[in-house]
Amino acid sequence: MLIEAVRNGRVAGHDGLVDVVIAGGRIESIAPAGGAGPGASGLDAEGRAVLPGLVDAHVHLDKAYQLDALVDSGAPLGTLDEALAATAAVRRGLTTADRVAGAERLLARMVRHGTAAARVHVELDPGTGLAAVRWHVELAATWADRIDLQLVAFPQHGLFHDPEVPVLLEEALIAGCHVVGACPYADDDAARHVAHVAEVADRHGRLLDLHIDFTADPGVHDLDHVVEEARNRGWASGRVTLGHVTSLAAMTADDMGRRATALAAAGIGLVSLPATDTYLTGTVAPFRALIDAGVMVAVATNNVANAFTPYGDGSLLQVAWLAGLVGRFGPGAGHRALLDTVTTAPARLLGLPRYGLAPGADANLVVVDADRPEQAVVGPAEVVAACHQGRLTVGSAGPLPRRPR
Repeated sequence: MLIEAVRNGRVAGHDGLVDVVIAGGRIESIAPAGGAGPGASGLDAEGRAVLPGLVDAHVHLDKAYQLDALVDSGAPLGTLDEALAATAAVRRGLTTADRVAGAERLLARMVRHGTAAARVHVELDPGTGLAAVRWHVELAATWADRIDLQLVAFPQHGLFHDPEVPVLLEEALIAGCHVVGACPYADDDAARHVAHVAEVADRHGRLLDLHIDFTADPGVHDLDHVVEEARNRGWASGRVTLGHVTSLAAMTADDMGRRATALAAAGIGLVSLPATDTYLTGTVAPFRALIDAGVMVAVATNNVANAFTPYGDGSLLQVAWLAGLVGRFGPGAGHRALLDTVTTAPARLLGLPRYGLAPGADANLVVVDADRPEQAVVGPAEVVAACHQGRLTVGSAGPLPRRPR
């Protein structure tokens, strides 16, 4: 159902209650309460905070909800290598229909929790060719009225163990993947891996997203190769995103600080995955220090209910809440910075063209049960309503449930 306004909401940067007026799937205006006019159909936020649609900068739909199969397998878990082995073993017993069902279950939860866009990593498997890419493309089309999916061609097990993988990477970009993915730690020569994917991204004019430095070893810093490639190729800010990068947390303050400065200067963004990273390595990237150094930082879901993360339900506000505890973000400015990691920062990393709460932006809105926008990460706050390009995806038109007092 299309709506024409969200009334009586609290929006960052605006004093008092406002009406967000919607036309043609975009925000037409944000005016003091009453500006929508009495005839406009829509929602009464009753003083609740209104956020732009949440953005998940890193998620794996193809591995979602595999806990039952993992328990039945009895596979050991707790490290990255064990998670990779257990997932590969479980996958052999799953059909494509099983994996699609898990993906759709997670998408439904993400939408219910206010996610409007997501970058989805699609694992490349020479044994099945482009099958996974094709069903992800179909999934993106099916769910396009509720959530925008940006697909990443992801060589989970490296590029050079199988000669078919580099070919498959290129084919995946033609078949519907939008972003070049990478996993340097899966190959013996990380520098060669980085150079290869950088060349592919350059040649195809695509963004580049790397799983990298996923370890608690301070001596691992393959991100240096990425910085060098970005500098040599003259890439603009926002062209490259790094995921995990937990080794930064184990470095000395000076070593980490130098790399943070280099990332900021090269315009390379970073996505921290606090649920997975805490579970598998016991640490997360020092994202608060990275933000202070000028690095564009997002936090994201990564995996849900599988060998990499046997927790979660697709809630970005819950992920931000966890990140706030781990990163010791205080109230006020700290909470505002934390909210940015699931809204404006990931939107910039994905290159979303019409994002935010301003006239002309896509009408992707989330109403949360909080008095101020930044309080959404405290509870985390309940999502009581959401719309995607003006189409209601959570809640129903008319009065929202009365707020508890």
